[in-house]
Amino acid sequence: MGGLSRKALQIRKLAEKEKLPALFLDSGSLLFQHAKLQAKRELAEKAQADGIAAAMQAMNCQAIGIGAHDLAGGIDFLKELQERHKTVWLSMNLVDPEKKQPLFTPHLITKVGGVKIALFGLTDDQGEPNGEGEKKGYTILPWQEVLPKALAKIGQKVDMTILLSSYSYQINKEIAETVGGLHLILGSGHAAPTTAPYKVDETLIAQTGTRGKYLGMMHINWTEAGQWTDKSFTRIKAEEDRLKRVEQQLTRMEKQKEKKALAKDKEYKKLLTEKKQLAQSIKTLKASRDASQEEEGLCKYTNRFIPLQTSLPEEPEVKQIVHRAIQKANAINQQRLAQTGLNDPTITLQDLVGSQKCQECHAAQTAIWQDSKHALAWTTLEKNNQQFNEDCLICHVTLPFYDPDKVKAANLLLMLPKTLKNVGCEACHGPAAAHSAGQGKVPVTIPDEKVCLQCHTSEHDDHFVFAEKAKRLGCSAKTQAQTQTQKQETKQEPTEEEKKEESEGKKDTLEKPIEAPEPEQATASESAEMPTITPHGKKEKK
Repeated sequence: MGGLSRKALQIRKLAEKEKLPALFLDSGSLLFQHAKLQAKRELAEKAQADGIAAAMQAMNCQAIGIGAHDLAGGIDFLKELQERHKTVWLSMNLVDPEKKQPLFTPHLITKVGGVKIALFGLTDDQGEPNGEGEKKGYTILPWQEVLPKALAKIGQKVDMTILLSSYSYQINKEIAETVGGLHLILGSGHAAPTTAPYKVDETLIAQTGTRGKYLGMMHINWTEAGQWTDKSFTRIKAEEDRLKRVEQQLTRMEKQKEKKALAKDKEYKKLLTEKKQLAQSIKTLKASRDASQEEEGLCKYTNRFIPLQTSLPEEPEVKQIVHRAIQKANAINQQRLAQTGLNDPTITLQDLVGSQKCQECHAAQTAIWQDSKHALAWTTLEKNNQQFNEDCLICHVTLPFYDPDKVKAANLLLMLPKTLKNVGCEACHGPAAAHSAGQGKVPVTIPDEKVCLQCHTSEHDDHFVFAEKAKRLGCSAKTQAQTQTQKQETKQEPTEEEKKEESEGKKDTLEKPIEAPEPEQATASESAEMPTITPHGKKEKK
């Protein structure tokens, strides 16, 4: 949710810089993380959703698509948001179960820089399959029943057509292949990655990923031809994808090896050469494409994704809106947590001892941990006013297990003492009470990639690479403590090989510890696109 204020400032700055007619749109799946709300969390999540809608109004978002997740609060709640914040929510296939009439605006016609544009909305049925939505006052019709008719009726009256769709990329691709007269699809399929515009027949498809990490921006030079031209597009896309993979390989190698070693590495040199060749090939192909478009007078575009990093400045008005919404949700959660007890008495925290206990035998490892972001995981939540957000809490504290549904159902987060309000040793190595009582004779878990990926998911930490991060830990795969315990039990002098392993382990402890993912608002995807429209063959201002 915090990304909204950064997005708002970027949009304002872009508008001031470009001085071009602009259209700010969001494809939906915006309000909630899940298609269904837990009763105990409903009030808090609705408070945040209200803040999101208010922020979109403040940013002058012209239209928002409706995804299945936006319906989690119910039809009436979404209508309340629409009325309260004067926002336009689009869906042509979200209809009344009996009358089969749209419950929200099916389409909107607007004019941007002299270009007449029709905006359509489609809602996916992933949240309520098999007609379950009828019990909640709505039906989601198949897109095949509504979209072709709407395009046939309205498409001829406008210059350009844009579809805001919460369907998956595969279905959006099917729509582009099946339906004529559709120029641009902006998708918001849940958990989908950021996707650069891709031409399918005569339609462009684009999407920003979930959680509001990017702002998508397109410069569109629309001409009277009303058709995209991109003869080299498929090859450009393939070359760009290959370049991205090469750059990722280079980055991994640069993190793993010293510069001197890289200078002699044949594979590294080969990748550098390939990177240079790919960059030149893409440049040449794009120049050829642009020249072709100029000659033919057809429509062209450029696209970029702006990462909304936490270091970016925030727009004050939207920042205040977000802050008020978070504060309200926190107050609701805090009151609920104070009034609720542990649901499952068989679940306790007695198997956890806390990192302070680990320090008694593992001082070196604990010292490294204390300087890590794992140790400050709770503090980062407090700074962002998310310490009562259960979606965030679970990966910023130490628990006996990390099954989100089980943790939330048991209200386990209520029981945490201060010593467990961080990502401590036991978050990775498992409960250590038996290990501590047995003076190390009961082994602890040696964390593998699966343990880390419980929290460092692509949704939260899309740059996480286990092999690279693991070596930065203060306690590597075979810990110093284990080695020392084994020596004490066998009462043998360490071998030369063991001495070497221990020495290498000490080197590892000096490297930067693994970082906890930054807390982000879990209830909003904030997937947005901002096309900048230039009418009828006029070139964009640079």
